[in-house]
Amino acid sequence: AAAVQRLFSSPASESELAAGVVDAEGPSALPGFLFLLHHLDAAGVLGRLVMDGARPLASLVPLVEGYRFAPSPAADDRTYRLSRFALLRRQGDDLVLESPLAPALIVIHDPEVASLVHALARPRSLEDLAREVAGVPPDGLCQVLQLLGGAGLAEHGGEEDPATALGQWEFHDLLFHSRSRLGRRRDPYGGTFRFQGVADPLPAVKAPMTTEVTMLSERDPGSPPSSPLGDVLERRRSVRGHALAPLTRAQLGEFLHRAARTRGTIATSHGELASRPYPGGGALYELEIYAAVDRCEGLGRGLYQYLPAEHGLARISDATPAVERLIEDAYLTIDRVSRPQVLLVLAARFQRVSWKYSSMTYALVLKDVGVMMQTMYLVATDMGLAPCALGGGNADLFAAATGLDYLEEGSVGEFALGTPAGEPPG
Repeated sequence: AAAVQRLFSSPASESELAAGVVDAEGPSALPGFLFLLHHLDAAGVLGRLVMDGARPLASLVPLVEGYRFAPSPAADDRTYRLSRFALLRRQGDDLVLESPLAPALIVIHDPEVASLVHALARPRSLEDLAREVAGVPPDGLCQVLQLLGGAGLAEHGGEEDPATALGQWEFHDLLFHSRSRLGRRRDPYGGTFRFQGVADPLPAVKAPMTTEVTMLSERDPGSPPSSPLGDVLERRRSVRGHALAPLTRAQLGEFLHRAARTRGTIATSHGELASRPYPGGGALYELEIYAAVDRCEGLGRGLYQYLPAEHGLARISDATPAVERLIEDAYLTIDRVSRPQVLLVLAARFQRVSWKYSSMTYALVLKDVGVMMQTMYLVATDMGLAPCALGGGNADLFAAATGLDYLEEGSVGEFALGTPAGEPPG
């Protein structure tokens, strides 16, 4: 028991722990202790620390349940290189090296080990590393390489085959995938309300950004009767070509009312929740809609904020160069088929989600974007309009066009809307 308690307070080698067990409880207690140590290791709760005398060099911290450290000895005939997925960052007061592929992370305690990590940006032999990182003794160097290899952060040879599944992953995509899902992490996950008592949650409905507000109608008298859902699903297509006849303000009003209005809010002990026509994670509804209008009968060209509670448009600006670029970029994204009559930019008030959720905020936002876009597609299809979701957009350009803080509210989706030109949909 004393040996296990020691692991909670200070590092110790297996031989030191075994000697302590023998001294305290006698040789007969040693097999039981070693059996317990084996199970703790198999459960992934034992870390590893490399020391140079009294000087800590680096430590390994398991991230995956069931991870067991199984290093291969460092060898003179091998070359070593840092994984292209390795990430070096600050965590609290520590410098940590991690990877979306790694079942463990490495805490770097000594600047000479940071120099070793730098050297491993290129393939290096033990001889190369001993020469370039003279501040780490040969034994310590080999042990740190074993930590890096055992954590999956260092590899032998060159880059992976681009024809393999791993070779086709980009760093940021794999990092996002692994860190926003359970499995390769031990951080808090889900609804933790981590900022409760630190900051107030954002309100469910954002206030108008200007006082110049145009109210919208809930129904366009010229809209066709609604079709059964199954028929709408079958007819749904991305339509990139827009007709000469522009979208009308009444059509835009009906579209936004059916797809994105706020139906109501409710106060809770964890802030306001809302209801809209599409489902939203945690009923938070962090998404806002901004309309960059190029051609819409009854609306001047420019940028507008949709007010989902009032069902109106607050005019933010005229067609400034930044707004023109938003529309032009959308035109280029849809292969120059047609300039969008109206470009709807979906933006997220990030703190609306991060106040409640840990480790999954941005992933949840993107799920909400997908749900909202499908709703917009179905409404536009039912109304006989031309909808087309865009594959990407420029968040810095949106920030310049709106004057919003990039970190507080940023664009996360774009959707072109207009009247159909009659070309074959794609």
